[in-house]
Amino acid sequence: MIFADCKRVLFFAVLGQLLSATAFSQTAESYRERAIEFSRSKLWDQAIASYHKALDLEPNDPDTHYNLALTLKYKGDAKQAVEEFEAALRLKPKWADAHYGLGATWYDLNDRAAALKELRTAIDLDPANAGARRLLARVYVQQNDPVAAEGELRRALQSKPTAEMHIELGMTEGQLGKLDSAAAEAITLAPLPSFAKLSKSIPRTRRRNITWAWSSNPVGIPPARSQRSGGRSS
Repeated sequence: MIFADCKRVLFFAVLGQLLSATAFSQTAESYRERAIEFSRSKLWDQAIASYHKALDLEPNDPDTHYNLALTLKYKGDAKQAVEEFEAALRLKPKWADAHYGLGATWYDLNDRAAALKELRTAIDLDPANAGARRLLARVYVQQNDPVAAEGELRRALQSKPTAEMHIELGMTEGQLGKLDSAAAEAITLAPLPSFAKLSKSIPRTRRRNITWAWSSNPVGIPPARSQRSGGRSS
């Protein structure tokens, strides 16, 4: 009888732990989902608060730190965004998109050396990352190194050709006294945007199972995938 009672107590204890763990996970996920909805409406403060609540429950989730960093970046709080990108990278050091996001945020803060480091790391991890190469080219232009900028833009165009990048290549080649036919055609057919506008138009990289609305992602840094909807970003 005593043995049976002990088994019953142990069973309910284990069951309680399992139910508690499930509720814990669902609560963190519900906060993340709420944050995504707020982000789609560009309600940045509410989204940030929801991500923080998710992190209170699951502090070591790199996707949540990453998406929180994006939200802070779009709100204009670049310094806090840096901290969250770095938190994501401490948990997942070889995440190319997070290095790209961190580099873009250092670029916003006018720290060109830090931006260069992170963008180069992103490219080392993901050579086909056209967005990182495009932003790296802009840094080179600002450092009066159009030759290096031209090389990065040509590599970016191999991965993701767009009219905007052809235009930027044309602008860069203009500094070198040359202009390729594709860049010349793009400049002829498309209105030339200002450099300030171009600097905010990093091309988007679509991924499956995203947890972010593209309409709320103006610089095109890819959002994290949900680990509950098909695995993490690579």
